[in-house]
Amino acid sequence: ENIKVAVRVRPLFTKEIDRGDKECVDCDIASSQVIVRGEAGAPYMWTFDYVFNKTFMQNDIFLQVVHPMIESTMDGFNSTIFAYGQSGSGKTHTMTGVLGDEKMEGIIPRSFHYIFDRIKSAPSTTTWRVFCSFLELYNGKCRDLLCEQQISLAIREAADKSFFVQDLQIQECKFETELFLRMEEGTDRRLVGETDLNAHSSRSHSLFTVWLEKTEQSEDGDCKVVTSKLNLVDLAGSERQSKTNAVGDRLKEGANINLSLSALGTVIDSIVKAKGHIPFRSSPLTMLLKDSLGGGSKTAMFANIRPSDVDISETVSTLRFADRAKQIKNKPKIQLDPKDAKIAELMEEIEELKHRLKKYEGDGGGEEEQEQEDESPQMQERIEALELEVEQANTALQRLQMEQTEAKASAQRTQEESEGKISNLEEQVLQMQQEKDLVGQQLADEKSQHHEMQSLILDFIRDLRAKDDGLAQEDFNAENYNVNAVSQMLDKVLTRVQTGLGGVDKSVVHQQVAEELGGQRKKFEELEKERGRQHQEEVDRISALNEQAQTALNQAMNRLVKMKEKIEKEKAKSQEMAEQFKRQEAEMESKHSTEVANLRSVVSDLEDQLQKQKNMTMELSMAQGSNRADALRKSFERSVKMDGSFSSHRDMMAPRPPTTSSQDEGNLSRKSTPSSISMKGSMRAERADPELMKPTAEELELRKKASAMKQDYESQKA
Repeated sequence: ENIKVAVRVRPLFTKEIDRGDKECVDCDIASSQVIVRGEAGAPYMWTFDYVFNKTFMQNDIFLQVVHPMIESTMDGFNSTIFAYGQSGSGKTHTMTGVLGDEKMEGIIPRSFHYIFDRIKSAPSTTTWRVFCSFLELYNGKCRDLLCEQQISLAIREAADKSFFVQDLQIQECKFETELFLRMEEGTDRRLVGETDLNAHSSRSHSLFTVWLEKTEQSEDGDCKVVTSKLNLVDLAGSERQSKTNAVGDRLKEGANINLSLSALGTVIDSIVKAKGHIPFRSSPLTMLLKDSLGGGSKTAMFANIRPSDVDISETVSTLRFADRAKQIKNKPKIQLDPKDAKIAELMEEIEELKHRLKKYEGDGGGEEEQEQEDESPQMQERIEALELEVEQANTALQRLQMEQTEAKASAQRTQEESEGKISNLEEQVLQMQQEKDLVGQQLADEKSQHHEMQSLILDFIRDLRAKDDGLAQEDFNAENYNVNAVSQMLDKVLTRVQTGLGGVDKSVVHQQVAEELGGQRKKFEELEKERGRQHQEEVDRISALNEQAQTALNQAMNRLVKMKEKIEKEKAKSQEMAEQFKRQEAEMESKHSTEVANLRSVVSDLEDQLQKQKNMTMELSMAQGSNRADALRKSFERSVKMDGSFSSHRDMMAPRPPTTSSQDEGNLSRKSTPSSISMKGSMRAERADPELMKPTAEELELRKKASAMKQDYESQKA
């Protein structure tokens, strides 16, 4: 089937309307035609599979174009959907849209919703597994958008001549939310930039792939595994520097984008024209889209265009590209498991042979019966061999299924054990948390009792000081006290008790003080031990953290030192190369100056020789003319001296001149002077001898040499 092509025309932006742009694109929805009106001549007209103008919503486009593609993907076919067009024509809006907005969501999020809705409604005998990957092609390099560390990945060729990205992360998504999280994570890492055509222009091609693995279990226990994938491609827009006004990195990005899109156009042209060699290797983009262009995949293309008359050339170019693309024929096939595919192929061959065998078993005569008898045993042997292969393949498949079941059971047991361990650890953590809370409560109670005991002791000391004048004179601050101060004060109280207090029982006071003092000292010792233990633990923890930090710092310093050394080496190498380049440039300049001087000298010598040759030729010509003039003058003088008969005979034979005035006679006499006759004779002699003015062979050789030297000089100078 051919690639399906849909054209989408976005409305004019406010900026374009304010600028005075006019719409030059008309859409005939009934006949699926796009008409582009130019400034002069007949309008351009194309017919495509689908045509959408600004009245169509995102859901309309999904239901008409994308929904059948996803149905095919769920049935086992590989599918590819990609958007192509000028920068700012709405490709990303078509593919992604506005996440979270039900009306504005694009093709990709709607595809996620539909896939998981189908999985939820699947029968119990069918199980699904969903995987995804997300990559971008930036400046001709492939990068994994699901990996935090952005490094370039290599594109390799598989045994079946297809291409794959080495070390690309393929993550399983059990829920729809996980698929959206992976997409948002990769979208945040994708490079975008601002140009005059688009404030959020994509600076790279992106490829989001959803892998679907469907396992169907029949009633007899056999399993059929079908694996398919859905490629969702958002191409960066083609752009012209004169319209984007890009500079620096933006200009380089635009050049690489145009280069990859040009390679894609070349591949499409080669496929359409059925050329022998198709240059898929010319670009990473064409390598990854090889299966989608003339391969075994179903493909749909969105051609996004701008309606403004300012962008008519880009619009026509995009529609011509889409017109060529729709001529490509793909050969979609269900992506079965290799063993299932082999079994299906053998079963088809068996059925075909059985059908042929039934034909030969019918009545016939003569040669046909003989051919049947000759071919039937061979066909029977072939059928038996194929049935044996099918049986062996089924046995191998059952063995693999048993191994897979055992592996699943082992994985289930491991998972249960891990979950049990995790549960035990969670219980231990909870128990330790409870113990921690209990110890904290006990410490709080002890602190409360400690404060209460301190208050009792202070009240007791205040009562004693009020009853005894000796204690009242002692310096004791009840508001700012410590253990030593209280102990000293109690010692003084005991001393006073021993000497006698008025109205106080010594034994009672002594007993009370001893009990209070012992209890307080015991409690203070325990508190001090606890504080010391906690302090030591904190010191040990901080020491360990310091050691880890110091180790990490040392490693970082070592890496920095190595990087610095590498940078210094690169810098020294660059300086050395720069100096070498300067030396070579100086040598070339000196050599060039020397050659130019030599050429100028040679040209000057040649011009001097040529001038001398011309002078010699002219002198020779003048000398020959003078000699001939002298000879003619002498001949004329001899003729004047001849006898009268010759003169009268000449007068009779000569025509009579017309009557002239005196002025004409003077002119005639001046014309008949010997010098004028000699000059005329010289001129006639020169005309009579054309070989005299021809350049000699040596002069021609010198001219050729001078011309060649001048050309060489000009080329050296350039």
